[in-house]
Amino acid sequence: MLRVGDIVRTVREIRNNPVVAERRGWEPVPKDALGVVITVKETNLNACYRADGKGDVYVDVHIFNDGTGKAWKAGNYHSGSFSKII
Repeated sequence: MLRVGDIVRTVREIRNNPVVAERRGWEPVPKDALGVVITVKETNLNACYRADGKGDVYVDVHIFNDGTGKAWKAGNYHSGSFSKII
């Protein structure tokens, strides 16, 4: 499970979440963009489908370089969109 402070990379191209829209609009963040986890939210969504009874985990990640050379906040993304590096 991801924790606050983990260094992560995007495992696939991700698009802006309109609920937490910042400056990107619909332009995707490329695969392998690096960032740091700033918030972790555990939910009960889909918990009924897992043997351990745990739900989905959503994270906010500060992306260091979104493909344009600029930083960006990826907010409220499923933790499966990221892979822990450190």
